[in-house]
Amino acid sequence: MSSSLCDNLLVGVSGGIQCVNLHNYLFHFRTVLARQVKVIMTPSAAKMVSPAVLELYLDDRVFVDFWDRSTEVKTPHIQLTRWADLFVVVRASGKQAWRHQHRKRSCGT
Repeated sequence: MSSSLCDNLLVGVSGGIQCVNLHNYLFHFRTVLARQVKVIMTPSAAKMVSPAVLELYLDDRVFVDFWDRSTEVKTPHIQLTRWADLFVVVRASGKQAWRHQHRKRSCGT
């Protein structure tokens, strides 16, 4: 039995200044939390941290464009969520957390 919490971890990264330390999180996630880690980033996060650098930590592709059809994953925004056992948003800003909570309330959930 594996000592990891889950097999497949999907990490969402937003454009807050905190994302510059993402490589530390990815190292920890890969060594302690999950066997496989994939990253999805907003375009603003990709401006702060190069997806190519993160790919070195992951040995896998980083997804920025959810409609990208150039890879084996035809619809990343659907297939990645089905692949994941756990989804983590790394250090969302207070504004992003408020937006999420506000959307949740307006949807009645």
